[in-house]
Amino acid sequence: MTAFNLPIAQKVEFRIVNILGEVVYNFHRHYPGGWHQIGWKGTDNSGSPVASGVYYYRLKTSEYSDSKKMILLK
Repeated sequence: MTAFNLPIAQKVEFRIVNILGEVVYNFHRHYPGGWHQIGWKGTDNSGSPVASGVYYYRLKTSEYSDSKKMILLK
């Protein structure tokens, strides 16, 4: 789960890729200003479970971008 603060309402892009760089999960959503959290249930965009392993996520807004590594264990 990742937390972020938006000074004003804006569009947020959240993307998860595997170690091969393939997009596993992504969404774009408009959030109001304030603190928010995004979680991932270990599924791809169609809702199918993905394998345990190393993944990277990227959170991007019009003014900010952050990427981090994570490990999914089942």
